[in-house]
Amino acid sequence: MASKDIIAANPQGKAAIALLDDLTAFKACNVKSKDVPEWLADYFTSLLVLSASFNFKPVLNKPYYLYLDNQQWKLSLIEPQAWNNCPYLYFAQCSMHEDKSWSLQPVDNWENNESLVDLIRAMKKEFFDSLNSETPIVESLPYCAQQLPYYQRLAAFGLADSLKNSLQLKLGTKASQTLNGKSLLQQAKGSAFLKLSTLQHST
Repeated sequence: MASKDIIAANPQGKAAIALLDDLTAFKACNVKSKDVPEWLADYFTSLLVLSASFNFKPVLNKPYYLYLDNQQWKLSLIEPQAWNNCPYLYFAQCSMHEDKSWSLQPVDNWENNESLVDLIRAMKKEFFDSLNSETPIVESLPYCAQQLPYYQRLAAFGLADSLKNSLQLKLGTKASQTLNGKSLLQQAKGSAFLKLSTLQHST
């Protein structure tokens, strides 16, 4: 194949440029040092939001709405009051911050909904089980979550970058690179976040 044919197929490298632009947009900014319980809470909360299905590019500090549909999370632009007859169970308002972590504000008394509590408990158990290893924590961060759709994957990349940088600010580069999940969970021992049914609220 002649070089002119390759050029003609992608004359301006638009796909590559768009990807680089998106990666830049999802680069973590203004990352801060966080105590271990806060770091874990941000990690879990963000993973919860990014496990939801959505097909739009999230922007900073914009409110989104997390719904549950038959045990599947859905992130929506539509607030619950805008539905004539909402087909889903509304759970929380969410937003993405400059450091690419997510916060959420659950509805009042969500703990009284047994299905929600059971689902959060199961997700947190899976989260803790995945961390409870000798593997350095930075190696398990979701830099390349290929199983996720495009925008979720970009957001996961930004989150991983944020979490890594936050650990470096807290512990130093060398210590953050060798810290494993077991040690991290041990440092968080006794914190409220380790209760299986608790959630981080807004930051």
